[in-house]
Amino acid sequence: MRHYCRLFALVLLLPLIVAGPAFARQDPPKEPAKDVKVDGVWSLTVSSPMGEQTNDSIFKQDGEKLKITMTGPQGTLDCEGTIKDGIVEWVLAIDTPNGTFSIVFKGKVEGDKMSGEAGMGEFGTAGWSAVRKK
Repeated sequence: MRHYCRLFALVLLLPLIVAGPAFARQDPPKEPAKDVKVDGVWSLTVSSPMGEQTNDSIFKQDGEKLKITMTGPQGTLDCEGTIKDGIVEWVLAIDTPNGTFSIVFKGKVEGDKMSGEAGMGEFGTAGWSAVRKK
């Protein structure tokens, strides 16, 4: 009789013993990404070695895709970028007599504020920040 009890217990517990490691390997469910919206006009300031430069930038968002219009000393420039999980990135291409110069903006969105770094190729990086205009 004892032998049958052990066998019965083993038959009941075997699926749990075999499946246990598979259950342990499952990752906990991730929180859904926050719905970050950046549509609107932003006052964008770049802190470069030549000082701070501020301009108004218009962001238009379509899902994770961005279209940005920036105004500055070179006039109005259009850019494209992305936003995903609160991280924004876009490339500003400026035509110069020596060819196209690209600045890669990357940063984090927190409500009505953004900040990050702008990569300027061989000229290094510069910090930037932006505040949404009301």
